[in-house]
Amino acid sequence: TLFVVDASVALWRRGTVDARRRALVVGGAVACFAMVSILNSQLIVWGILKMPTMIAPPFLITLAAMAFEMSREMLRASRLARELRESEQSLELAASAAGLGLWSWDPQRRRIWATDRARAMFDVSIEPTSIDPEVLAPLIPAEDQAHIQECLKIASASASEHELEFRVQTGPDATRWVLARGRS
Repeated sequence: TLFVVDASVALWRRGTVDARRRALVVGGAVACFAMVSILNSQLIVWGILKMPTMIAPPFLITLAAMAFEMSREMLRASRLARELRESEQSLELAASAAGLGLWSWDPQRRRIWATDRARAMFDVSIEPTSIDPEVLAPLIPAEDQAHIQECLKIASASASEHELEFRVQTGPDATRWVLARGRS
């Protein structure tokens, strides 16, 4: 109980509306459970109540409070995911209208997110929009790959915008030039 009270006070001191609400709902529910359980047990021990000791009914208060908080967070996460999908669709629509292909590389997960137009530039039709860089590597000539690696190092170090041209082999006799612009 002391741990929960201490955690609730620390959460309250953060000062945000959500933190204070959580401190009241979850901390208050646990404190209420402890108080009701202690009071119930003492009344039985003193002989005022003639019933078996039951801890489960007061614990339902804590369970309900935690379920309430978790459901709020699940609904919030669902709303954020929907907004992200809508934002991604708007971005793809704008890029498509401009004839641009947009992509983003996540080096930690080794995945590339790409719009339909960007995948078409590389002649890659992988769904969903996440591509493994190993799929694209054979499409880019070795000397251009070295140039791309150097540009990525410079971009990572400076965080400024860079522009780069490289070739993509889209077929045995077909080469496409790609102009990429971005920042790390």
